[in-house]
Amino acid sequence: MTAATARRPVVDRFGPLYPASAMALPVIPRLPMPRLAAPPPDVRNLSAHYRDHYGPHILREYPVGDSGDRIVVVDKAFPHSVYDMMLLATVGDDTVIASSVSDVPEAMLTTLLTFCGQFVRYVHASSTRRRFGLDGAQLMIGTNYDPSTTDRDNGQWWDKRMHWHLNCWPTTAYRDASMASLGDVNDVNRRRALVDPIAHLAARIMRDAIRTQPLPTGCRLADDTDLNPEGGPVGFKIALPGWDFLPDTTCARLLVHLHDVAAGAYAQLRRCFTGSPAASPPWTRPGLLPPGQVAANLDELTWLSEPARQGLRTLRSLLRDVTTGEMNLMRADMDLANRCLTLAGLDYHLGFWSPPQPGSSRGRAPVYLVMQFKLLSAIGSSPAIGGSVASILDRFRGPIMSAQQTRLRRQFQDRFLALLDCHTEGVNVSNRMPDAAMGTSITPEILAFYAHGAEQERLNDPRRHIEYLRTIDILTRHLPTAGIVADVGGGPGAYALRLAADGHRVHLVDPVPLHLEQAEARCADAESPLASILRGDARRLPLGSGSCDTVLLLGPLYHLTDAADRARAWAEAHRVLVPGGVVAAAATSRFYTTWEYLAKNLYDDPAVEAILARHLCDGQHRNPTGDRRLFTTGYFHSPRELAVEASTAGLRPHALLAVEGAAKLLPDLAERLRDPHRRDLLLRAMRRVEAEPSLLGMSEHILLIAHKPAPDSTTQETT
Repeated sequence: MTAATARRPVVDRFGPLYPASAMALPVIPRLPMPRLAAPPPDVRNLSAHYRDHYGPHILREYPVGDSGDRIVVVDKAFPHSVYDMMLLATVGDDTVIASSVSDVPEAMLTTLLTFCGQFVRYVHASSTRRRFGLDGAQLMIGTNYDPSTTDRDNGQWWDKRMHWHLNCWPTTAYRDASMASLGDVNDVNRRRALVDPIAHLAARIMRDAIRTQPLPTGCRLADDTDLNPEGGPVGFKIALPGWDFLPDTTCARLLVHLHDVAAGAYAQLRRCFTGSPAASPPWTRPGLLPPGQVAANLDELTWLSEPARQGLRTLRSLLRDVTTGEMNLMRADMDLANRCLTLAGLDYHLGFWSPPQPGSSRGRAPVYLVMQFKLLSAIGSSPAIGGSVASILDRFRGPIMSAQQTRLRRQFQDRFLALLDCHTEGVNVSNRMPDAAMGTSITPEILAFYAHGAEQERLNDPRRHIEYLRTIDILTRHLPTAGIVADVGGGPGAYALRLAADGHRVHLVDPVPLHLEQAEARCADAESPLASILRGDARRLPLGSGSCDTVLLLGPLYHLTDAADRARAWAEAHRVLVPGGVVAAAATSRFYTTWEYLAKNLYDDPAVEAILARHLCDGQHRNPTGDRRLFTTGYFHSPRELAVEASTAGLRPHALLAVEGAAKLLPDLAERLRDPHRRDLLLRAMRRVEAEPSLLGMSEHILLIAHKPAPDSTTQETT
């Protein structure tokens, strides 16, 4: 089927499809949305695997079952609101492109809807409303279906995988919007984008197709009269018992049933119009049957009501075939194709809508399941916001998000993900892979060393605090100002929480259960919580390829005694980094301990001298004495060795820095750190000599800063 001629008419050719009352419908022709300062290029996602496209925008992955199915939480590159995110359904490790609710297993669809229900509860929670100013916020949750159209912008241009948008608009997003009547929108394409000419007719047809079939208990067919007091979307609607219906398996089955009914009805109608039920290949549309033949075919569909039949006859009178020459013109001019070519197959937006809820009326607002069918407009929802039946969100020319909006967006997402993490603890969905799969085997002596719990307070010790201050100083100067950080071996979260407070989205990974418990307890009280707290280790990270801007290895390397294990840790850091991403890796110097053990009067013990002799020789540190002052099983590097390991993994070192230098040998270090003036003098002095090669071995810890080069990078390495 094809639509209008290439010439833009002053009067919409398809205007007769609108009921007379439609022109009075309230709409918002343009609603600017805050946008990211530097979004990625707007391209189709035709990548072989979803991680290749979404990479750093992936917030979390939740496996469902044991067949490689996953629900992927994505931070939108082109947000619909400051407070939104997306759920992507991937089937069979993304070997199957599932476009509809009937393409995914029932367990996955039920889990998706459960996550949607969790989002609603999260937004409605009084703590969320207070924190983010969401009293009276507008919710819209929906997915788009159009697996066939690739020859014009259909609103699902970028990804044919089923994905659910979780959108929340605070009142500040729409309270000043300019409302108009649909009939006052003079731009025909904008009018169609607000309310597709087929919308009312398709809703009537869908009602005809389903009217004899029972609906689940508590559900009923609704029409536009149900929504008059509050506004609301145009389309086929079913009133639901409430938001708590979403996690019910019955809801998933209802969605599948509606899709199947719609697909069956569309196939019959397409056969009536063209003689074939099949969707069109790109840049083709089937020829139309003569109007009389179409009318005769429609008469054979006994389930159609007479108003629907008459509307379809009108539609046939408005459609015409596109010539080969016209198709070639449209192929060369995508804007022309968007205006003049119909969508290629069954196309709809399926969503859940409810009017805004003031805090005083929590739980009372009706909830509707809405199917909006499309023929001429993009299939994405034009959401019913602020008393309108539709609005056009301008996601490309709106104001750039302020620093405060960006910070609130991140906090909003992180707190919702924390809620999902808690919810998935008891079901067959998790963002934590089994420990065996993660390779979290650590030696008993290392586990016993950290089981005492001293790591939580170690950096607060006056003589250890210099390590924390200097590490933060170096990271602040060398890390991106904001981004996604993997703190691998992050322990109880000292550095992770500091970076989160500075605006980073931080995933903490650690193999020690006690550290995870301590991190979770600290995170619960933090103003800026962590994005996730995961059990795993550096050799096999529970993070997607290209998902991080920064990787911290501030502990793993001196516990991986085997060179092959350290190589795997470096390779994993390389894998999860985006091109240009930064890795900061710490090592323990094999030379520093000589001076520390002398200062502590430990050197006269033959066992201590034997420990030193070994790690000075080959870096292998073993402590058979049980004295915790002598650390535990580990590997101590030479300074140059650290840079060589990073280079071998394909990373480009560009700074090799002493963390504490010789400062820990100062007898009055604690007093210096307590005095702000003396502390600043000390830190400035240390910064001046931090990169001096001849002094690196005197530092207990050495910090390497490297980056993952782009394919054409020629950055000079540090040796």
